[in-house]
Amino acid sequence: MIEELAKCIPSELRFKSGNVFYSGRAAWNAPAEIYILGFNPGGEPPLIGASDENSFDTVGGHTRFILKNAFEHYSTWLDASWNSNQPGEAPLQKSMQHVMNKLGLDLRFLPSSNLVFPRSKGSSDLGNEEKKLIEQCWPFHQLVIDNLTPKVLFCFGVPTGEIAAKHLAAPPELFAKNKIYSYSYKAWKVDQGPLVFGLHHPSYANWTIPKYDPSDWIADTIASANINLNETVRE
Repeated sequence: MIEELAKCIPSELRFKSGNVFYSGRAAWNAPAEIYILGFNPGGEPPLIGASDENSFDTVGGHTRFILKNAFEHYSTWLDASWNSNQPGEAPLQKSMQHVMNKLGLDLRFLPSSNLVFPRSKGSSDLGNEEKKLIEQCWPFHQLVIDNLTPKVLFCFGVPTGEIAAKHLAAPPELFAKNKIYSYSYKAWKVDQGPLVFGLHHPSYANWTIPKYDPSDWIADTIASANINLNETVRE
């Protein structure tokens, strides 16, 4: 399945700085419990500037690493070194580990990507290219959802959740909403499809801090949708 997904990456994006697969091969076997979806890779270098598809930093180069070099159960959330931290020890990684541990899920078996594949320092830096990039990248995500049939789509940022819900033709009314501390959370239930979460980004409020921790609300909302996790057979 992962090779089919790799072929779905637009060729014109392969030379851009960024990445697609945050998980190794083991996570892209159907079915999936949760599909994790950020908005786009952050940090430097900026969106424009990468020109060598073989570079690890480019969409094409990083995809080649996942396909040919990364071990089967690789997870960016556990194994990557970000900002001079030890592997898996960056605050954003620890936030993801915290919530998934509380949900009883193993990140090594959860497919993870970004709504938009090219990198930018901030999502606003995509400028006029944002809508075009979303439409270029969405067929990849639709292929994941159609083939891996995730029960939950776990989106970083309410806007990311809103975009995904719209593409999946979710009902306009919210399935659930909440405010934890000063941050909003939303969820939409797609008919015959996943429960889509739009969650505040943990880079702004660390999920390991109790007052910012959305774990209980996420678990309660999943239960309210009559979704049972941990039923996937793993090989």
